[in-house]
Amino acid sequence: MIERLESSTSLIVIAILIGICFTQIAFAQFANYNHPELRWQTIEDKRCVVHFHQGTERTARIVLAIAEEIYDPITDLYNYRPDGKFHYIIRDHDDYSNGGAYYYDNKIEIWAKPLDFELRGSHNWLWDVVTHETAHMVQLGASRKGPRWMPGIYFQLIDYEPEKRPDVLYGFPNRIASWPVALTSVPMWFAEGTAQFSTRDLKKDWWDSHRDMNIRVRALEDNLLTYNQMCVFGKTSIDAESVYNHGYSLIRFIADEWGETKLEALSDVLSDPLTISFNTASKKILGISEKELYRRWKTSITSHYQEKTEKIIDNVANGELLHDEGFANIYPEFSPNGKRVAFLSNKGQDYLSLSRLLYYDFEKAEVVESEAPVRGDFSWSPDCRYIAYGRKPGPDIHGSKYSDIFLWDTENETEIRLTRNARLAVPSYSPDGKSLVAVHNTDGTLNLVLVTLPDSIDNSEDLSDIVEWEKLTHFNDGRQIFRPQFSTDGSKIFAAILDLNSRDIYSFDLDNDDWSNAWNPLVTGDADDRDVTVSADGNHIIFASDRTGIFNLYTMDLYTGKISALTNVIGGAFMPDVASDNKITFAEFTNSGYQLKILEQPGAVESELMSYLQPQEQERPNLPNQPFATGDVSEYSTPFNKLFFLPRIAWDHGKFKPGFYAYTGDLLDKLTMFAGAAVGEKGERDLYLNGEYSVLYPTLYLEAFNIVRNQSQTFEDPFVIIDERIEDGVVVPVFGEYSIDYKFDLLEVDLGAKMPIFEDYVISAFFRNSKYRAVLEFDDGGNFDYTYHRGSSFILRLNNDLRGLNVGRDIHPQSGFRGWIETAYEKNRFLDGFEIEAEKGTIQEVYTNNNYLRIEADVDYYWNFYESLVLNPRLLGGWLSEDSIDPFYNLYAGGLMGLRGYPFYSMGGTKKAAGRLTMRFPIITGIDKKWGPFYLDRIHGGLFAEAGDAWVTEFDPGSIKSDIGAELRMKLFSWYGFPTDLQFTGAYGLNRFQIEDDNGFPVEYGKTWMWYFTLLFDFI
Repeated sequence: MIERLESSTSLIVIAILIGICFTQIAFAQFANYNHPELRWQTIEDKRCVVHFHQGTERTARIVLAIAEEIYDPITDLYNYRPDGKFHYIIRDHDDYSNGGAYYYDNKIEIWAKPLDFELRGSHNWLWDVVTHETAHMVQLGASRKGPRWMPGIYFQLIDYEPEKRPDVLYGFPNRIASWPVALTSVPMWFAEGTAQFSTRDLKKDWWDSHRDMNIRVRALEDNLLTYNQMCVFGKTSIDAESVYNHGYSLIRFIADEWGETKLEALSDVLSDPLTISFNTASKKILGISEKELYRRWKTSITSHYQEKTEKIIDNVANGELLHDEGFANIYPEFSPNGKRVAFLSNKGQDYLSLSRLLYYDFEKAEVVESEAPVRGDFSWSPDCRYIAYGRKPGPDIHGSKYSDIFLWDTENETEIRLTRNARLAVPSYSPDGKSLVAVHNTDGTLNLVLVTLPDSIDNSEDLSDIVEWEKLTHFNDGRQIFRPQFSTDGSKIFAAILDLNSRDIYSFDLDNDDWSNAWNPLVTGDADDRDVTVSADGNHIIFASDRTGIFNLYTMDLYTGKISALTNVIGGAFMPDVASDNKITFAEFTNSGYQLKILEQPGAVESELMSYLQPQEQERPNLPNQPFATGDVSEYSTPFNKLFFLPRIAWDHGKFKPGFYAYTGDLLDKLTMFAGAAVGEKGERDLYLNGEYSVLYPTLYLEAFNIVRNQSQTFEDPFVIIDERIEDGVVVPVFGEYSIDYKFDLLEVDLGAKMPIFEDYVISAFFRNSKYRAVLEFDDGGNFDYTYHRGSSFILRLNNDLRGLNVGRDIHPQSGFRGWIETAYEKNRFLDGFEIEAEKGTIQEVYTNNNYLRIEADVDYYWNFYESLVLNPRLLGGWLSEDSIDPFYNLYAGGLMGLRGYPFYSMGGTKKAAGRLTMRFPIITGIDKKWGPFYLDRIHGGLFAEAGDAWVTEFDPGSIKSDIGAELRMKLFSWYGFPTDLQFTGAYGLNRFQIEDDNGFPVEYGKTWMWYFTLLFDFI
């Protein structure tokens, strides 16, 4: 009896391990490329430290000098001093631009490549990003509700299916929740607005024409984000950018009305543990609610914009509309024969990065789709056959993704590669079609290069081995060069250049042997002048400029220097291109984003009709010369951060089980440690440890679980009679009782390696060792312990996530697939009984070998078949090579991870197969409601049917089980920044069936509802 009970009870290990894993979702990380080829160094000053790899020392020294210069003004404003130096990490191993502030780590990451984003203006990258991210560190640090070593508190719940089998202690998890109480809670508009504002005097990240444009078009159309929408991200590209701009504008409004010192006061109230929303801070410091603050700001800016644009609205000159589907219709270019305009569009997509090439066909007067994988600005070949563009293909051997030049053959619909790992972008054809001018990036500096094309490229796929390119310029000062184009005679190159303050337009003389003297200024000054193109006759250039405070198109006579306006728009006019008949196509920014427009007969616009901002009203930066730190360089010494601690308040199976999470790592995340512990009544515990060493190409890791569970069982004692009773006239003895306490001690350790392959796949190989023990404690104080399972496994696992990108990717994926497949060789020994060892006089376990090959897989697919309806088939399967193994090692097909109409342990065997078909649909979107720390965005539903089974020997089609059910998903945010995904599921088993438990007793399942609940950082 003891052996049977204890061995079967150990089935709980699967449920417990999966339950703990789900509570770790907040800390899970997809494997990244480790870049062991990088050699890291450090340069340090009084208050800041910069870590950088080879090839980025120029950027590192500038970052350190800027960081030291801005440190006092920002920390003084918030009356906040960090408890250690700020660490800046410089990266340039991808053609990527971004910055990130990890304010609990006192760490900032900066990518050296300057940002060029269609929704943002021209800023000096390093002044901008260092100021912005440092302001984040200070303002968010000043808003912390606790010490830096405690980022938050977790509330967690794990509950289990009501299992009927007496040989199972308790069922598989069916209610799982892990919810944080954040100890920093700042609305996104306030966090980003204060970061861009920094201080009124610094103005290193300043208000520009793009930011003004984004707010202006929305205010005039009464389309500003609501206050609640400003508080969270999780939006399309254009709406996410609006959070930044709305926030910056509202922060300026607060500074103007109440003074910038109120920013420190507001942050101080947010640091109060009892403050759960910005509303409390607003009432206490500003004297009005957050909604009233929003109303006043909205009224103020709307009135301002209406007044300033009154004359423009009455005299708009913006051409005819060609295409407006999507919010990013950009980079239009006429084909040389004038029959088409090619352009990029994110039609049908939520993100600007998902733009693809489309054509507007003038003969058909319609837009034609293209399969060309064009990214960014591009150029037609003179014969109309090829389109040149830059894009980032898959990662190289080190995992770096660099931009290269490609051609799209419009006749054969094929792609031709011209360069490999060259870091080149924005190519433009020469008039004779024999070469391309492009921009080269390294260490934050851009330079012009000339790419020489081979004489013949027909039917080619990869010419990178023979294509040659050379640098035309050799800047090393962080200069940015934008959208170069040849003159019509091929003797010059026109481009916009940004050094510190704004873009200016220059020509580069290809006949001048001295590259540094080959530049000739054409359009310079305080304005942002950009997007230069050349007229067909070569006598004029057309460009975009914000000289009135609004971007419009202008033309300049190259002989007389006369400049005339061509458009008068409310939003902005950008990216012009000129046809041979002088028609101009361009992208106009409107309330709905960038629209494709055309000027059939361009004419000059009178300057007095374009009045918006006078020069003295326009904010222009006045940055000093680029600073440069001169300290000594040392080798990176793997400095570790603090040990971070998060209390964990948990209920497991209805029992209170407090605990904690703790983690630490070095600043480059080369060595990280994460641990968790929870202790319940009678010594029950959950221990978890994970360590990762990310220095080699694969990440090496160690993962360990230790789980202890207790159970008691009472039995009749046939040797002790304590009373008598009469049953049917017969005297029956009443026996005494005795009890046995059982303790199950489960230990499992994984040692392995993982690394990404093919960019979207992660492969893991690991060795697993497990040991499960049981201890029996009797009434008389005696005890008996034994090990009932000893196992070792060699496992290979492949994960991927190829779901298409969309705003609702977690709650409502619309395309692609994700899944995993795992194969393992299992060597297990399971308890078969006991024997007495005569020599020692001890009882020893007797084991049976259970060795087999295991294969399991789980794959989801998403198909958006009609408007917002998505079909989501899911297939699960498993196979064990041996049928004669102990049922302890069975695969199971029910429960949360299988057929949800039946308990997890209702269907077990050495083979399993299950399928699920779900139709997903939105119920309510754009809810935009906030309650306390929660923000509710959308609710989606799903109807599903499932079928499958698990079996041991031969598959019986007649034994297939099926169920039907429904899901309700709610997409929320907690504490402004934490994704919170709530899911309710109900499933009804359509089949009634029986199985025999390990004691031979029948257990019945089916024809009942099963209910599931999860509250996590993602949907299951």
